Amino acid sequence: MTAEESGKPDVKQLLSEILKKVTAMESEIKSLKADLGKEVTARRDLADNATETLTDYGNAISSIQQGLFAMLSMHIDIVGPRRSHSDPEVAEEARNHAEMAMTAQADVAPTLFESLYGISAETGETLPGREAGVALERV
Repeated sequence: MTAEESGKPDVKQLLSEILKKVTAMESEIKSLKADLGKEVTARRDLADNATETLTDYGNAISSIQQGLFAMLSMHIDIVGPRRSHSDPEVAEEARNHAEMAMTAQADVAPTLFESLYGISAETGETLPGREAGVALERV
């Protein structure tokens, strides 16, 4: 007489089925953990790459600002003496160029100051994540 015929469940068979299901679930959990680990690593790499890219962009913008400021200074130096030229048209054009260059310098100066020294040009407070007076490290 078998266990099914007597109305009692076959405990060995039930345990065997439970063990198979638990083993399958354990395998699936390990697979999911591995996939999750890969996804977390990929997201961290992506975040690191994005941070590095933004830092590179910031450094490039800072360099462009410095170059622009220097070029504007040179432009002012070049047109400066011509502001007192004997020809009124030449003097007027030189004044206009000097004013445009100085206005452009005034527009660039605050952000250039902030990127170089880590201090807000508006409030004088140290910018978040920066040490006052210390330039960002260039890589």
